[in-house]
Amino acid sequence: MMGALPLDTMSPREYAKDIKVPIMYVQARNDQWTELSDILSIYDNTPDNPKEFVWIENTKHRYETYSYFQDKPDMILAWAEKMDVTTNSFRGFVRRYNRMPRASPGCSRRGGR
Repeated sequence: MMGALPLDTMSPREYAKDIKVPIMYVQARNDQWTELSDILSIYDNTPDNPKEFVWIENTKHRYETYSYFQDKPDMILAWAEKMDVTTNSFRGFVRRYNRMPRASPGCSRRGGR
């Protein structure tokens, strides 16, 4: 394709060092379209503001990663509350949601606080 940039020039790896807010990276461990070393290099290049990495297990489909928290919102809600990145109205939602019974998510974590 004429005029296209090589993939290496579009990598967010070099820009990750400029992130100034808490961040949670979420990645399907077996995503066939992504090199795990690329994802980990982005994470490693991100300052600890804090940061956390969540591996979604048992899937090869990246679209399941996009909808993971729709089906299992506990982790992201707890993370947002812990990082204090929520608004007062959202905090009320989190408190109400935390009283509801649900299944535990099936994933593993790296880093975090």
